[in-house]
Amino acid sequence: MALASVLALLAGCGGGAYTGAGTKSLPPAEVAVLEHEHPEASHFVISHVDGKRRGIGLFKEYVLTPGEHAIRLTGGVRVDAATSLIAEKPVEVVFNAEAGKRYLIDAGFDVPGKAWGAFVIDKSTGKVVSTSRSVLE
Repeated sequence: MALASVLALLAGCGGGAYTGAGTKSLPPAEVAVLEHEHPEASHFVISHVDGKRRGIGLFKEYVLTPGEHAIRLTGGVRVDAATSLIAEKPVEVVFNAEAGKRYLIDAGFDVPGKAWGAFVIDKSTGKVVSTSRSVLE
Protein backbone atom coordinates (compact mmCIF):
# COMPACT_ATOMS: atom_id res chain seq x y z
CA MET A 1 0.00 0.00 0.00
CA ALA A 2 2.79 2.41 0.88
CA LEU A 3 4.58 1.71 -2.41
CA ALA A 4 1.36 2.40 -4.32
CA SER A 5 1.01 5.74 -2.53
CA VAL A 6 4.57 6.73 -3.38
CA LEU A 7 4.10 5.72 -7.01
CA ALA A 8 0.87 7.70 -7.21
CA LEU A 9 2.61 10.76 -5.74
CA LEU A 10 5.48 10.48 -8.18
CA ALA A 11 3.32 9.79 -11.22
CA GLY A 12 2.92 13.48 -11.90
CA CYS A 13 6.61 14.23 -11.47
CA GLY A 14 8.08 13.23 -14.77
CA GLY A 15 8.21 10.60 -17.40
CA GLY A 16 11.12 12.29 -19.13
CA ALA A 17 14.72 11.21 -19.18
CA TYR A 18 17.37 10.94 -16.48
CA THR A 19 20.69 12.15 -17.82
CA GLY A 20 23.71 10.47 -16.29
CA ALA A 21 26.99 12.20 -15.53
CA GLY A 22 28.96 13.12 -18.64
CA THR A 23 26.11 12.57 -21.12
CA LYS A 24 24.70 16.05 -21.73
CA SER A 25 27.30 17.05 -24.32
CA LEU A 26 27.39 13.69 -26.13
CA PRO A 27 25.45 12.96 -29.34
CA PRO A 28 22.90 10.10 -29.26
CA ALA A 29 25.26 7.70 -31.05
CA GLU A 30 27.75 8.01 -28.17
CA VAL A 31 25.41 7.23 -25.26
CA ALA A 32 23.36 4.22 -24.18
CA VAL A 33 19.71 4.42 -23.14
CA LEU A 34 18.15 2.26 -20.45
CA GLU A 35 14.36 2.16 -20.73
CA HIS A 36 11.98 1.67 -17.80
CA GLU A 37 8.65 1.03 -19.49
CA HIS A 38 5.62 2.38 -17.64
CA PRO A 39 7.44 3.46 -14.45
CA GLU A 40 4.13 4.59 -12.97
CA ALA A 41 2.79 1.00 -13.02
CA SER A 42 5.84 -1.26 -12.89
CA HIS A 43 5.81 -2.16 -9.17
CA PHE A 44 9.47 -1.21 -8.76
CA VAL A 45 11.33 2.07 -8.54
CA ILE A 46 14.85 2.75 -9.72
CA SER A 47 16.35 4.44 -6.67
CA HIS A 48 20.07 4.68 -7.47
CA VAL A 49 22.24 4.91 -10.57
CA ASP A 50 25.90 4.04 -10.08
CA GLY A 51 25.61 4.30 -6.31
CA LYS A 52 23.96 7.74 -6.29
CA ARG A 53 20.32 8.55 -5.56
CA ARG A 54 18.78 9.53 -8.85
CA GLY A 55 16.37 12.15 -7.52
CA ILE A 56 12.59 12.46 -7.46
CA GLY A 57 10.32 11.72 -10.39
CA LEU A 58 9.50 8.90 -12.73
CA PHE A 59 11.84 8.52 -15.66
CA LYS A 60 11.13 6.36 -18.70
CA GLU A 61 14.69 6.66 -19.99
CA TYR A 62 18.10 6.75 -18.35
CA VAL A 63 20.79 8.19 -20.63
CA LEU A 64 24.16 6.68 -19.69
CA THR A 65 27.77 6.81 -20.81
CA PRO A 66 29.23 3.61 -22.27
CA GLY A 67 30.69 1.23 -19.69
CA GLU A 68 29.59 -0.63 -16.58
CA HIS A 69 26.60 0.67 -14.65
CA ALA A 70 24.87 -0.40 -11.43
CA ILE A 71 21.14 0.26 -11.11
CA ARG A 72 19.38 -0.25 -7.74
CA LEU A 73 15.69 -1.11 -7.62
CA THR A 74 13.31 -1.15 -4.68
CA GLY A 75 9.73 -2.30 -4.50
CA GLY A 76 8.34 -5.54 -5.83
CA VAL A 77 6.80 -7.19 -8.83
CA ARG A 78 3.43 -8.36 -10.06
CA VAL A 79 3.12 -12.16 -9.93
CA ASP A 80 -0.23 -12.29 -11.71
CA ALA A 81 -3.36 -10.14 -12.07
CA ALA A 82 -4.33 -10.73 -8.43
CA THR A 83 -0.96 -10.88 -6.68
CA SER A 84 1.80 -8.35 -6.14
CA LEU A 85 4.76 -8.97 -3.84
CA ILE A 86 6.88 -6.37 -2.10
CA ALA A 87 10.55 -7.24 -1.86
CA GLU A 88 12.26 -7.08 1.50
CA LYS A 89 15.61 -5.93 0.11
CA PRO A 90 16.63 -3.76 -2.80
CA VAL A 91 18.26 -5.41 -5.79
CA GLU A 92 21.15 -4.03 -7.80
CA VAL A 93 21.53 -4.96 -11.45
CA VAL A 94 24.90 -4.49 -13.18
CA PHE A 95 25.42 -4.31 -16.93
CA ASN A 96 27.87 -3.03 -19.52
CA ALA A 97 26.27 -0.33 -21.67
CA GLU A 98 27.44 0.09 -25.24
CA ALA A 99 27.26 3.38 -27.13
CA GLY A 100 24.28 3.67 -29.45
CA LYS A 101 22.36 0.78 -27.86
CA ARG A 102 19.01 0.71 -26.10
CA TYR A 103 18.28 -1.52 -23.12
CA LEU A 104 15.17 -2.44 -21.15
CA ILE A 105 15.12 -2.98 -17.36
CA ASP A 106 12.57 -5.26 -15.70
CA ALA A 107 12.16 -7.35 -12.57
CA GLY A 108 10.83 -10.81 -11.84
CA PHE A 109 9.90 -12.92 -8.84
CA ASP A 110 10.74 -16.57 -8.25
CA VAL A 111 7.67 -17.29 -6.12
CA PRO A 112 8.66 -20.80 -4.93
CA GLY A 113 12.07 -19.50 -3.86
CA LYS A 114 10.62 -16.18 -2.68
CA ALA A 115 13.49 -14.29 -4.30
CA TRP A 116 13.26 -11.43 -6.73
CA GLY A 117 15.77 -10.05 -9.16
CA ALA A 118 16.16 -7.51 -11.88
CA PHE A 119 17.54 -7.89 -15.36
CA VAL A 120 18.56 -5.74 -18.31
CA ILE A 121 17.75 -6.80 -21.87
CA ASP A 122 19.58 -5.61 -24.99
CA LYS A 123 16.64 -4.44 -27.15
CA SER A 124 18.43 -5.24 -30.42
CA THR A 125 19.05 -8.90 -29.53
CA GLY A 126 16.46 -9.63 -26.85
CA LYS A 127 19.17 -11.17 -24.66
CA VAL A 128 19.73 -10.59 -20.95
CA VAL A 129 23.02 -8.70 -20.51
CA SER A 130 23.09 -8.21 -16.75
CA THR A 131 23.54 -9.80 -13.38
CA SER A 132 21.65 -8.92 -10.21
CA ARG A 133 22.28 -9.25 -6.50
CA SER A 134 20.51 -8.37 -3.26
CA VAL A 135 21.70 -5.21 -1.59
CA LEU A 136 22.36 -5.26 2.13
CA GLU A 137 21.32 -2.01 3.78
